[in-house]
Amino acid sequence: MRKILYIIINVIVLTIATLLFFNNYSFDLSLFSINKKVVFLSFILIFAVHTLKAARLYLSLYGNKFDIKEYIKTYCKVIPVNIILPFKTGELFRIYCFGYLIKNNLKGIVVVLLDRFMDTTALITLILLICFFDKIHITFLIYILIIFSFILFLIYYLFPGFYKFWKHYFLSEKATKRKLWALKILEKINSVYIEITNIVKGRGIILYFLSLIAWVVELLNLVLILKINNLSNVNNKILEYLYCATGEKSSLEFNWFIFVSIIILISFYFIFQILKCINKKENR
Repeated sequence: MRKILYIIINVIVLTIATLLFFNNYSFDLSLFSINKKVVFLSFILIFAVHTLKAARLYLSLYGNKFDIKEYIKTYCKVIPVNIILPFKTGELFRIYCFGYLIKNNLKGIVVVLLDRFMDTTALITLILLICFFDKIHITFLIYILIIFSFILFLIYYLFPGFYKFWKHYFLSEKATKRKLWALKILEKINSVYIEITNIVKGRGIILYFLSLIAWVVELLNLVLILKINNLSNVNNKILEYLYCATGEKSSLEFNWFIFVSIIILISFYFIFQILKCINKKENR
């Protein structure tokens, strides 16, 4: 029953994403002056970006039992959906699919949100570095992201003391329905904290640096495009591109990255799907 529901949800979401893709996404190759060499190099760099991001997520999931081929296929399926669906609704599909893959919905939520957090933190780091060296004013949205990230860090480090105090309080006081309910919620939050800690300990700094490297490679792709087309103000273009990633702006170069990412990942998804069907036939 669980597998049937998974297939139905996948069919519905992938159909919606496909319709939105053909309706909303197209690309003008005049940006590259139809330079096949540039297009090829750009494809290679964008492929490298997703290889790094897939490795980062795989490292977060490491320790859970799942098939590596199914992981790659799932990654290639959910990232295009995540890009195409509006208002970050694709994140819910990503959480659902990875939760199904590792047979643990709670860990699926934690892993995907942590992956998003690492990606955003690395993005903020690069924006702050560029703004600092070029003496450019930071936008209001970036301030919000910085404050939000700081609050999450603070919650993470203060939670153990908070949990210890309130658990002791609820257990030492006279039991009531409200206190038992509060204790139950506290234990659920603690289970989420434990899942985060299990991933972050020993892997957190690696996940962060993988995110940084992925962004640097993505920016190399941008610089390649700018240099080939003899565009000036490279630093400003880089900053504009990074702001595009926050959803604050839009640019031709960023749209190109999205377009190629979808094409590459969907192609690999179908390749793995075809190989899976061939293996099934051979086994029969």
